[in-house]
Amino acid sequence: INTNAQYYVAGVEGMDEISHIDLKSVAAPREVIAKLYSPESKVVKTSMPLPDPSFEREDYTFLFFSNSKTTSSIFQNSVVHSGEDAIELRFSNYEGSWSYQNEKVHPGDVAGFRQNITYGISLSDIPQLYFWYNVEKSSAYIAINYTLLTIGSTPRFHTVYLNELNGDGDWHRYDIPPQVLNSWRKGGGRVTAVEIRMVAKEEGSEGTIYIDDLGYSFMPFNSTDRTRWSIDNFYTFYGNAERGKWRLDLIMADGSDYRVEKSIPIEVDIAADLDIYKIIHPSNIKEGETVNFTVYVKNDGKKSVNESTPINITLTIYQEGGEHIKMKKSINGLNIGEEKKIEFSWMASYGDEKYNGEWKIIGRVNENGRIPESNMNNNWYPESIKVEAKPDLHIDAQDILFYPSHPRENDTINISIIIHNVGHANTTATIRIFEKRIDEERFVLINPDVIEKFIENKSWAKVTYLWSANAGIYNIMVEVSSEEEKNTHDNVVVKDIKIGGEEDFTPPEIEGVGITPETQGMGNPVNISATIMDEYTTIDKAMVYISNGTDEISGCMNRIGTTNLYYFTTSFNKIGYYKVVIKAWDTATVPNMAESGEYRFRIIYEGIETNPPIIRAVSIDPPNARQVIGGKMNISAYIDDESGIKEAVLIIGRGGEEETHDMKGGGNKIYYFDSKYD
Repeated sequence: INTNAQYYVAGVEGMDEISHIDLKSVAAPREVIAKLYSPESKVVKTSMPLPDPSFEREDYTFLFFSNSKTTSSIFQNSVVHSGEDAIELRFSNYEGSWSYQNEKVHPGDVAGFRQNITYGISLSDIPQLYFWYNVEKSSAYIAINYTLLTIGSTPRFHTVYLNELNGDGDWHRYDIPPQVLNSWRKGGGRVTAVEIRMVAKEEGSEGTIYIDDLGYSFMPFNSTDRTRWSIDNFYTFYGNAERGKWRLDLIMADGSDYRVEKSIPIEVDIAADLDIYKIIHPSNIKEGETVNFTVYVKNDGKKSVNESTPINITLTIYQEGGEHIKMKKSINGLNIGEEKKIEFSWMASYGDEKYNGEWKIIGRVNENGRIPESNMNNNWYPESIKVEAKPDLHIDAQDILFYPSHPRENDTINISIIIHNVGHANTTATIRIFEKRIDEERFVLINPDVIEKFIENKSWAKVTYLWSANAGIYNIMVEVSSEEEKNTHDNVVVKDIKIGGEEDFTPPEIEGVGITPETQGMGNPVNISATIMDEYTTIDKAMVYISNGTDEISGCMNRIGTTNLYYFTTSFNKIGYYKVVIKAWDTATVPNMAESGEYRFRIIYEGIETNPPIIRAVSIDPPNARQVIGGKMNISAYIDDESGIKEAVLIIGRGGEEETHDMKGGGNKIYYFDSKYD
């Protein structure tokens, strides 16, 4: 057995249970017992020192019966719970060759077995007691007596009738009732044997029971190997367990009660209990509004979480089978009884129409269980909200088309406009069209009559307007509006048209591509911008393409006023690295296209440290980096990071091949690898 100190945390699943004990000895002991002591040296749990609880050897169990014709107690191997053998206790009326030879079971007839215990265990320390049974034939007039034989006090026994046990022909466990055990523990004396006997209460009572695996006791590996013993489910340190130094004693005894003992120190710690108990948010929420959520977290446990330990809190907003937004932040430490609040924000969306604007919200703390806790059931808190639908008009550069795209002077130009209602409420859109030469300052309305168009939710409508002008370059501004819109930031588009001039065969120019910020928290905006121009005509549209290797999105870039600056803003709900490419088309008769290079940005969990580790002071020993064949080479480095080092890997290239090795160490932040080469 490993006698090194063991560490447990009370009430923390996976860290609170002595689930299995394996013991291996040189000799074959008669009995094995485990005793667990509290920090006050009080016995908290023991096992029963039964020499052969699974009946694998006949020499440790004494069988007895009162009448060879009508009662029997035998080892048998046809019906067993575990191992190779079990005990059969049977009452059956005897029928002879002649009627005068017939004999019935008599009241008081018995059949049973006993196992003597060399290591006498105190009655006050007895553990949970049970046996496994299989009833083949039941009777209301046959009793099963479970008896503890003792010295220093009277024997303790408990009776259960055969018909009170499950008689379905399968194996079941019978536990001595807790109230019975508690009364036994109050007496003095020591247990010297365990006996189970079947007793007939009426004449002619017939019944059969198989008994196996007495508990609670160590089990030998098998009938021939008694050097290995094991026991399961020994003890659980619940949340109220005392913090401090416990001790587990393992004792082996032979037939003369010669004992060998080993003690294992056990450190039992207490744990925090992180609880999300409240989420505050507005009651009336309309689509397109920024909603602030305040999540309250408290430490209800017996141990503080220190300041150097980040506690992750997530807020998930979702519709079943639909959109799923997960935001993550962290706080540093939480003392006993302390509470903190964390703010999250979300731009309200109506979502899938079939949910009528209803969203579910779940706040979680320590979701991955990296901080030991005594209770993980209060680590989440559910809420729900309802978002009121609004219309949302949208146009961009690709929704406005000029025909012809590069007209001659005084040509009639068809201005085609597609207006989208991307919202979840119907609306009537008002459309206004303005124009000005690029060297003029003020726009002039060119449609004196009001243009209105009814647009249902999640639909679009098209309007056209005929216009002509003298040669030159013009800014055409289209503005759409309606009442109570979700978002008016995408209601205006300025697009240029060149009237007259030579044919254009040159693509646009894309310069000054920028991404702000290059590292952004999940759910927060990323802005992609560029300067885009065309020398001979004008820009028809600019598109941005964003990919993370598996998914790709694209969008039409917005123009800032009448400048050559274009931008696209979006957010992402999946962490990782993203690639960006911009493409632009001009308004030549046959459009020309330009494409930018690739640019990258990264999406992370907000508040999570993103600086890479520091590697410096790399050294090779011998210092000249030369060594004889078979001599040892040592490569070391100073490696540090504010959140710790998970692993350090060394890559060695030799003969066109690479070797990868895990570096050892970490003490004083020095990592190394050494090896010999031939």
